[in-house]
Amino acid sequence: MDEAALRGAERRLGRRLPGPLADVLRKNGGGVVDAYGTDVVWPLERIVEENLSFWSGEAFAGLYMPFGTTAGVTSSPSSSGPSGTTSSCGSTRPTAPGRGW
Repeated sequence: MDEAALRGAERRLGRRLPGPLADVLRKNGGGVVDAYGTDVVWPLERIVEENLSFWSGEAFAGLYMPFGTTAGVTSSPSSSGPSGTTSSCGSTRPTAPGRGW
């Protein structure tokens, strides 16, 4: 994945991608798929589209935090978004309420 694609995604999102996510996308040329074909990290275009959708409606506003949001959220590489929801990086792993990405 080239830097122009990452910068274009950041412009569309209106914020920078987290460094570790950008590194994974660069290294893998996009998303990461497991042995069963499941997206472990969404491809860049899906990250952008899903997040724009999640951030735009009131129904999702309280469930999905934008990149760079850390208030009240613990930082742990083994946890996902707040209250068992999808984090902005595309992970869909469930977690306990109050735990964050």
